[in-house]
Amino acid sequence: MLRVSSNEDEDQRGFTWFMKGVVPAFRDRTHHHLTDTFSREAAMRVCGFIDVLLRVVDDCTGPT
Repeated sequence: MLRVSSNEDEDQRGFTWFMKGVVPAFRDRTHHHLTDTFSREAAMRVCGFIDVLLRVVDDCTGPT
């Protein structure tokens, strides 16, 4: 398990929940069905959110 750089249990728990939920929340909905209700702006917001999560991953320490 990666450990967030703050090393705080609350931060670790929150980040773990984000990572567990990001695939079912965003990828599954748009990957399994073609849809025109997901706008370009919404896609850009999701990409921005994923970018933030990846920056946190970059700052994580190795497996515990």
